[in-house]
Amino acid sequence: MITDCHVHIQPLELFKPAALELMKQNRANFAEIELYCRSAKEFLKYLDRCGVERAALINYVAPEVIGFTSAVNPFVAEYVKENPKRLIACGSLHPRHTKNILADVEEILRLGIRMIKIHPPHQLLYPNDYLRGVKELEIIYRAAEANEIPVMFHTGTSVFAGARNKYGDPMYVDDVAVDFPKLKILLTEDVRCGWTRRFFCCGGMPTCISISAGFRRRRCWNIFHGSRNLRTRRCLERTGRGRACRTLSKT
Repeated sequence: MITDCHVHIQPLELFKPAALELMKQNRANFAEIELYCRSAKEFLKYLDRCGVERAALINYVAPEVIGFTSAVNPFVAEYVKENPKRLIACGSLHPRHTKNILADVEEILRLGIRMIKIHPPHQLLYPNDYLRGVKELEIIYRAAEANEIPVMFHTGTSVFAGARNKYGDPMYVDDVAVDFPKLKILLTEDVRCGWTRRFFCCGGMPTCISISAGFRRRRCWNIFHGSRNLRTRRCLERTGRGRACRTLSKT
């Protein structure tokens, strides 16, 4: 069974105009993307053509940088109703955009969200900011851990206006993995930066998986394993092929 773990099916009407224009650049098929964001039936047909059985539909709350509000959660929950076995809802919580984090967590559970996305460069926070007083972030992690909901972290860069790439360093997730040992963690976003550190984190954390979005699995492994850096190769060998590359992109 092939599962694409990282597909951005999102409510396009929530994008800030500048962010949406950036999304459209160099995408001759943007009208097709719009169609898939509107129609789960059409997207499922696309998955069939690609030979992909399931897809995780990534959504997150980032009003300052992208424009996404908590409305992404009911959007993706409704979208996956077309075929819950094949479409996996990934929603989000933002610790600085909540009036009642416990109520928001309950809403995530009620909607049937099956994965939570934390996007540090777009949410403008470090994954371990619970150590600096952001208690809402700790509540998110504890709720996800208790309910066995994976948390996906963006650990790469971003070119969107207002993004802060310093927050994307994967080493800040190390604290999360240590402090919440049963939390299922996914580190994602290409090989744009920090991938040596990502494998270091994953190598010592049995509940941590690295996802290299946009790369075919074999190519991803060859890129990392072909590194001349001995430390990188050792980290990768400790992590293993299965936990280093678990995504597929045919777009």
